Amino acid sequence: MPEGCQYDAREEFQRDRATLADLGLESFLGADGLTDLLSLFSQDNLPAVELIRMIQRLHTPGYEQARFHVSAATADGVIAPDLPPGFYWQDELARVLDWAESQGRKP
Repeated sequence: MPEGCQYDAREEFQRDRATLADLGLESFLGADGLTDLLSLFSQDNLPAVELIRMIQRLHTPGYEQARFHVSAATADGVIAPDLPPGFYWQDELARVLDWAESQGRKP
């Protein structure tokens, strides 16, 4: 008996843009990947908060690395976020990453 999914993820995606659980992360990168994620959002196919975090982690430069240090950097006065929790400007993310590096912190 074969193991794994009975469907070929690439074939499914090429045929009708369907995504399977084993579809590679790279499928969600770039302009088409962002469009695919936004289409999932528009169709209520995934919980909104999880989808927003996924988009941030994949498409906001520096977010994935900085997110581990934002709380400590904020407490240390490195940034004072003025957006809702979990959302940061690019200059804030850059300052957090610079701070984390100067502190010898790793993601």
